[in-house]
Formats: sequence, C-alpha cells, structure tokens
Amino acid sequence: MSTVRIVEQKDYELDTLKEKLLEVLDWLNFNEIKDKKIVVFFDNILPNINLLKALNNILVDKGAKTVEFGTSIILPNQNELWPLFEAQGLKFHDFRNEPYEEFEVDLKAKKTQHFLGYQILSPGQYQMEKSFEKSDVFKVRTLKKVFIPETVAESDYIVPVVKLKDSPVSKIGGFLNSLLYLVPTNLRSEIFLKILSAKFGDALLDVYGVIKNSILFGVVDAVEGELTNSEEDKFGLLMSSKDLLALDSVISVLIGFRSSDIETNKLGSIYDLGHGLLKEVVIDGIDFLKLRKELVRKMNFSKFYERKSFPTIREQDREFDYLGLYCPTGAIEKLNSKYSINKSKCIKCNFCIELAPKLFNT
Repeated sequence: MSTVRIVEQKDYELDTLKEKLLEVLDWLNFNEIKDKKIVVFFDNILPNINLLKALNNILVDKGAKTVEFGTSIILPNQNELWPLFEAQGLKFHDFRNEPYEEFEVDLKAKKTQHFLGYQILSPGQYQMEKSFEKSDVFKVRTLKKVFIPETVAESDYIVPVVKLKDSPVSKIGGFLNSLLYLVPTNLRSEIFLKILSAKFGDALLDVYGVIKNSILFGVVDAVEGELTNSEEDKFGLLMSSKDLLALDSVISVLIGFRSSDIETNKLGSIYDLGHGLLKEVVIDGIDFLKLRKELVRKMNFSKFYERKSFPTIREQDREFDYLGLYCPTGAIEKLNSKYSINKSKCIKCNFCIELAPKLFNT
C-alpha cells in the first residue's frame, strides 16, 4: 500500500503555501535530503512561481545542497520564464537545450497477479488471463534505451510537480505522462509510435522505471485547477506521495475515471512499479468521497453523470463481492449477507451495471 496525503490550501500566498507544503509532506524523512542535489521538473507552461519558491525554501531549509528547476514545455515566445525564475533566485533549466545521458532499461520487473478482479470474467476469459499471467511477456521491455536530461541524471533526487487538469491521466497529463516532457524529441516520438502496437503505457513505464528510485516525492498543484477555466475553478488542494502511480490513481478517480481505466495505473501495479489502483492506496488528510463529488460536478463532462440514475439491485448475488473491487467510491456495501448501494457514496458512473447488468434494474 502507498499513502497519498491531501490538504486544503486556498491561495498561492507564499507563507501559507510553505506551511501547507510542510503539512502535506510531514511523512517525509527530511534527513534524506541533507547535502543532496535536487531537481524539480514541472508539466505546466507557466507554473505558479510562489508554489515553486515555497518548495525551494523548504528543501533548502532542510539541508539540500542545491535545488534547481526545469521543464521542456516552453512556448516559442515564452521569454519571460527565465527572468521570472532568476528574479526569485531560482535556477532554471530548459531541458530541450541540454545534453542527455543514456540509460539501459531494467528487465528485472517482478510480476504480480494480472488484472486484479479477473474472477468476475467468464471461464474462457479467466483461463486466457491466467495463461497470460504465466507467460514471459512481462520480461520483454518496450524501449531499449531511455535518455534523461543531464541535470536530472546527475541529481540525487527528483521532485515532479503536476497541475490538476481536466483529463490528467487519460491521454496526456498526470505524473507518468509528464515524463514525456523529460525525454528528448526522438524518444518522445518513439513512445507515441508505441500506441500503434498498444505499448504506449509500457513505454512510459520504461521511462518511469529508470528514474523511479530517484523520486523523492511528487506534488499535485490543485490550488487553482484547470478543469473549466472559470472563476469557480478553484479547488484549494495540495497532494503528495513518494509513489507517482498512487498519485495518478487518486487524480484519475478525482476527475471522474476509475483508476483501472488508466493503462499506466493498471500496468504499473502489474509490473510492481508502484500502486496504481485506488484499492491499493491509503488516502490521508481529507474526506476523499466528498471531495470527489465536488470535483466531478465541476467537470466539463459532469452532465454525463447527471443523466444517469442510481443503480438499484434486482437480485442478491455473491458476484457483488467482486463488483465491489471496481466501485471507485466503495458504494457497494454488504450487511448481514445483503448487498446495497449507498447513495451517499454512489456517483452514478454505472460501471457496476456495465459489468453485471443482470443484477440490476435498468
């Protein structure tokens, strides 16, 4: 299990940001960073400078030897980015224009049970999944080599910062997808080409596997989100974890997906690279179910949920034990051998109906 910490922070005021970052990182052993070189990379074109400055101040105060910042997401006319960092005393790197170091991809990936919850499949599907689990397919790497910016490769620790987005881990965004902005253009193109062979997620995980042991922690900036780009789009949240897959899992569920919908979440758990499924994550610091409902209502696609009704059970069946593994909010409950749908938890995604329609009134 991995832990994700979530705290509330309503604005980008520097002093309170530092206070809340210390709170969201209170699980971290800061003795680890004394006299260490740390690189922070971000996936937002114009990150909030106060957030990065607060993060810099904390790491320096706790004994880090150097803290530097970098990204590859820079618009051609974005000349103000360098002076913005320099004015705050922060060292900035444009990863597009610096040397890269070459790394071999590690083939020693531990296998775990393939596709959690396979018991609810048909007998034929079950046998196919079990055969796939026993095969050597997971021993075959997708990328032969990974190239990482020299600044990142020579650092002791990496701290990625991502912005909460409308679809952060579905197609582009989130922590694992943000690694696309850490590698050079030719490798990025190779990773995108893997979509044609359904190996896009595997390729991203190859990159993650190279840097995983250098990750100090990841930070999700949702003080002001980017879901609707409106005045109401202020979420007032900071999140952190050492496990980037766990953070991607929580982000994906917060914005209306199931964690298993995201390929890298699911495969990451299988490859034993982290905890990419929500059932494997401990969420600390806030009422997660309430938060999820509030965020889903702000989605551009929130009307999709409004059109659906609460699931109602037609007949009792032990298959609900397995359906419960897939419910993102734990709305399927069991009491005295009877199953029910808790409407205070249900967000009407109707995924349970998709999996077992015969058990529900439709």
